Amino acid sequence: MTVTVKTEKATVAYGRTVRGPDRKKYRPGDEVELPVAEVKALRERGFLVDPKAASVKRGNGPEFGGSRRPAVRRVGE
Repeated sequence: MTVTVKTEKATVAYGRTVRGPDRKKYRPGDEVELPVAEVKALRERGFLVDPKAASVKRGNGPEFGGSRRPAVRRVGE
């Protein structure tokens, strides 16, 4: 008798890494296929993207180019 395990595809969350059943590392944005119970547990812990939750917009930080450089100002002098 064979047991069939339901699997689900999920996307790895930003800043996380997941090791799949094939021992391969999946990085942020990669899709991994895992058993449904594991997907649920990893979503609760923030390792997988929750499709029902609102996504957080992330930027790449400030950009400086050419003559624009960050300025350091001393306060109180």
